[in-house]
Amino acid sequence: MKSIYSSFLIAMLCLSFCAQAGATPASDSWNQWLSRNTAPVSDDSARTDFADLASFGEAIKGTKIVLLDEQSHGEENVFALKARLVRYLHQVHGFEVLVFESGLYDMDRIWRTADASNSIMFQAPGNLFFLYAGSPAIRELLGYVQSHKSGPTPLILTGMDSQHSGRYSNEFLLADLAQRLEASGNKIRKDGFWADFSSLTRDLFSMKRTAPEARVRFAYFNFIGKLQNELSERKDPFWYRILVSIEDQARRQWGLKHEQRSAVMGENLATLIRHRYPGKKIVVWGQFVHLNRAGLPAGGNVGHAVAQEFGQQAYAVHFTGNKGTYYHFFNAQNTPVISFPSKNIESLLEQQPGPYNFTNWRKLPEHLKTDTTMQASLFHYLPDGLLDLPGPNYIWQKRIDGTFYLDRITSIKP
Repeated sequence: MKSIYSSFLIAMLCLSFCAQAGATPASDSWNQWLSRNTAPVSDDSARTDFADLASFGEAIKGTKIVLLDEQSHGEENVFALKARLVRYLHQVHGFEVLVFESGLYDMDRIWRTADASNSIMFQAPGNLFFLYAGSPAIRELLGYVQSHKSGPTPLILTGMDSQHSGRYSNEFLLADLAQRLEASGNKIRKDGFWADFSSLTRDLFSMKRTAPEARVRFAYFNFIGKLQNELSERKDPFWYRILVSIEDQARRQWGLKHEQRSAVMGENLATLIRHRYPGKKIVVWGQFVHLNRAGLPAGGNVGHAVAQEFGQQAYAVHFTGNKGTYYHFFNAQNTPVISFPSKNIESLLEQQPGPYNFTNWRKLPEHLKTDTTMQASLFHYLPDGLLDLPGPNYIWQKRIDGTFYLDRITSIKP
């Protein structure tokens, strides 16, 4: 993950300085438009009256996929607001699937096996991404999902990540794969390379990065190609994406390709939407780098894959703030949020009524969309407060559709 963030920030850093040098003060038209189009939102995460979310509800009307981002994986009140939005989307707008930035296999197994004696919350540690599993707001949300699992309107839980590092992947994935192959009548397990494939794959799941010698790598990729032919997307979309993800994980960890995890993750999600959840309304929970609509400098991402296939039916929601602390994913420290430059859109959102507020950028008039003097710091406080997107003629609204501004960010680790 760190390599994604690093390449993303390096590519964008030079644009940041250009934007700051060329920016001019906001015109009254920005202030006027925001005053009419930014709606105050409650900071009470336990609030069950959703009247304050009417503006957000209007913005996502007609959409089938809502992507809820975060900047650092470490903002507890952002998680709490997102959890409230998930409940709102489920209860009021009929959303039916919740997709976490977590293991495709691990989350699927959690959902399949969860019951009263083996709850989602109990299974989350070691399977759901650890900062999510440890968040009080997310654990409460998992309880909500569990409570609806057997009812008339379940909120289906699944994952999309192409990296297999969860406990269930380590313990059960290969056995389940073997069982699936046997069910299809395939005899590939009798291939003499099955034992080597299993051993190398377990090493990958344990995040070992020592590459085997070239002839073994060749045999490994040849064998996984056979598995993909047997469990093709047409025959079994879920297991096909598992196998594609394993291949990508091997190529990344063995240093054979540039970091493309987010692009593979996006293909995983698109496949789930097409084949497993056609016609269902879906909420996606993950980090901004993965969920923004415009992709990454080195390739695609989840947001780009979804936007390419589903267009305006996908709505990307951004969360930001100008004060407080967040948990820094790289150094495991609580870190102060660095205040925004005064000439960024976030500094104007700070002036709008709160404590939180929401703005729908799809309603932005054309003359403001083309105003390159006003920039946005969409990846503002991870890492080291670098700005990610400013630059002459850079259209930041292509990455997000709406923004929730929070008056103060709070860390997941107080």
